[in-house]
Amino acid sequence: MSTSKTHFYSRVGKRLLDLCFAGIAIIVLLPVMLLTAIGCAVAFNGHVIFRQTRTGKNTKFFTVYKFISMKPVQAQLPLSDTERLTPFGNWLRKYSLDELPQLFNIVMGDMSLIGPRPLLPVYIPYYTCPEMTRHDVRPGLTGLAQIKGRNTLDWETRLHYDIQYVNAFSFKQDLIIFFRTMRIVIRPTNHHADPRTVLQDLHLARSPHFLELKPGIRMRPLSVSDAAGLLPVKNNRDAAQLLESEPLVFTLETMQKWITFHLEKKENKLFILEDIAHRQIIGHCGLYDIDVANGNCVFGILIGLPDYWQGGIGFAATMATIAEARKIDGIHQIHLHVLKENTRAIHIYEKAGFKTTRILTAHVVKNGMAKDIVHMTLQLI
Repeated sequence: MSTSKTHFYSRVGKRLLDLCFAGIAIIVLLPVMLLTAIGCAVAFNGHVIFRQTRTGKNTKFFTVYKFISMKPVQAQLPLSDTERLTPFGNWLRKYSLDELPQLFNIVMGDMSLIGPRPLLPVYIPYYTCPEMTRHDVRPGLTGLAQIKGRNTLDWETRLHYDIQYVNAFSFKQDLIIFFRTMRIVIRPTNHHADPRTVLQDLHLARSPHFLELKPGIRMRPLSVSDAAGLLPVKNNRDAAQLLESEPLVFTLETMQKWITFHLEKKENKLFILEDIAHRQIIGHCGLYDIDVANGNCVFGILIGLPDYWQGGIGFAATMATIAEARKIDGIHQIHLHVLKENTRAIHIYEKAGFKTTRILTAHVVKNGMAKDIVHMTLQLI
């Protein structure tokens, strides 16, 4: 679909289709909703509608509506979500009947028929910068992640599909998602009545692994969704001049392969450095060739955007990665290699406790000139 057609669909067409579909669906499904409401009132002692604050387009909050499927919370008798879920509520969730009141959210403009599912506001600090793009569009009644695995996907995969949806935004994609959703609703698969039984809440799952290095600068694990954000970092010519080897020129495809390789290699533990306010990745750091048997690993860091070379970000990331190495049983030495002419980096490493162990004279050739490499080691014991 051409850019002009996609622009028209995003600005006008999608909203018109949402209004038409939601209006017609409310009329056609009104008997079903009335029967469901009566069933909820009987099963839950007069309670019918569940209301909850969710995050919408541009991270604005709104109230989402669902048919109630759990027993109300009682302070005197605290129960888990699984214990509060009734057989009737389980049946509603299996066939997505509990979601029908969200047709009114669509009419009010809070939601769309197709889009990333609206999630809790408490999750916002725990999205990666690429994942924040899910809020560039209205949340949906169904979405790409839902037809790929409903509520059985892990968070990284689920949010990666949300990013894919936004990046490939089109009428054709929405049409495919709609018809596949209909098939899933008619013949439910991959259904878990209580998603928390297979997936921990995002903020609980990620909070131990997301570290604020400086105000607005965060370090967190490498993710499958980081390829596009890493491209300007890995391909920056100024930063490449300071690497101890000739840099590769990455494409989106080769960047995705690089990420997959490091995520699958158990001997590597990589982290992303990102500017939360500007929603951009600024670098990466990590531990490579982790060898517990011999007690060694290799440290590496690249801050690929020169605007971030000042302000102590490199030192903070170095110290945070050293702290990660200390968590690995058996590791007692960290090694690194750096160009001898990169005095700024050497000063940071010395401040972090690294000591020069040897200098490799004329060890590499960059831009036709022989360069010296400094080998440094940090003793953790």
